[in-house]
Amino acid sequence: MPELPCVDYELDVLKAFIAAVERPDAPMDDLIEGAQDQAHALRARLETPVRIAFAGFPGSGKSSLINLLIGQDLLAAGRRNFNTSAIIVRHSPTEKTIAGWWDRPNQEMEGINLQAAFDLNPDLVSVEIDCDVLKDLWLIDISGLGDKENGKRAVFALLRLADVLLWCSNVQGPVTEPEKEAWRSIPGRLARNGLLVQTCSGLADMNAASQMDQDRAGGFSGAIAVAPAAALRALRGEGEDPANDWQKSGADQLVNAVMTAAIGARETELEKARRVIDRAIVPAQAKLDAFFGTKTVIKRRPAPARPAVAVAEPTTPAMPGPGEPPSKSSLSDAAARATPPQDAIDKPTAWPRWLEVIRDILARVQSDALTDNAEFIETAQQAVDEFRDYLAESGALAPDAAWLIDEFEKANDLLILLQFEKADDVALDAARVLVQLSESLHSAGV
Repeated sequence: MPELPCVDYELDVLKAFIAAVERPDAPMDDLIEGAQDQAHALRARLETPVRIAFAGFPGSGKSSLINLLIGQDLLAAGRRNFNTSAIIVRHSPTEKTIAGWWDRPNQEMEGINLQAAFDLNPDLVSVEIDCDVLKDLWLIDISGLGDKENGKRAVFALLRLADVLLWCSNVQGPVTEPEKEAWRSIPGRLARNGLLVQTCSGLADMNAASQMDQDRAGGFSGAIAVAPAAALRALRGEGEDPANDWQKSGADQLVNAVMTAAIGARETELEKARRVIDRAIVPAQAKLDAFFGTKTVIKRRPAPARPAVAVAEPTTPAMPGPGEPPSKSSLSDAAARATPPQDAIDKPTAWPRWLEVIRDILARVQSDALTDNAEFIETAQQAVDEFRDYLAESGALAPDAAWLIDEFEKANDLLILLQFEKADDVALDAARVLVQLSESLHSAGV
């Protein structure tokens, strides 16, 4: 099975810097403090396995696919009476079940006891077992998408937990409008590389799954068909020809697709980590070495340091007063306030790019191309999501301005959640988010 890219060198660099910066006598300034925050975040991310999320409607085969990948019947198939908490299956030498919440401490239980965990009404449940596959991957079962009451909770779990998304759909059922709507609620960074897994009840359905219609496969980066029950029976050696049944079940394609997606996600993370190390950690480590009179050398020569650029801290802009109706004029005014000032056009690359984004949204509002509140929020969210990717991947930000990436990430999450709200002034709230981001970019001088 293919292996994930090695991150040992990058982790060694980060650990050496963290050890130096956390010395009691270490100096501290904006550059070093910013690098410290990024080093802790990068270390945590690179030490965590790649997180593979399985999402879909009830009966789509999410749990069966996870059971197949770990080679045992851990999760009950067809769960409909449990609440919609996400389930994380991860590695541990000893079996345990953990009920977790976003805002309070976890509660741990010995052994596997999903029902006891769900009875506590947690935000997520972690099941830890001794399985080699889980040393590299977390497998996450996301329920509730498409459900009016729990859809927002499911999307939030995806935002917080997933690196890779596999959308599961039962080949025997038609593609419904609610399923399409649920897919449209998926965060852009996951949807762009999402994989469709068509689950089949048996080997006889695999031929039907191979005739994949565009209505089902459109919008995904790839699609495969799997008969998980048949694959599990073959894995246990059941049937007349288990090896042949395994090949026909699509299990090998599933394993390869998951590992290919995981490798791609880890390579992307590694590239971002190397850029942060080059632009933030190395200069900060050099400052510490100069102060301590040391010379930190980690295995291979680090990338050359780039000069840091001092920037201003973000400020909170004035917001429109409460109670304004989300009319075309109010959205237009708010979008106009989000337009960067003209003197910013000549500043480095981020400004003119953001200027074009806001101008485009403003023009669409003024021309009646964007008259629906929901469409306006979706347009704003997609624009923010794409611009966040640009900031993270282009190298346009100095180390001291790296906080902008987090600000755009949080704004993107908020705009996704706003799409589930029904209040009349939600679209105006979305416009205010654009105002805040414009003010932050302007304050940073990027």
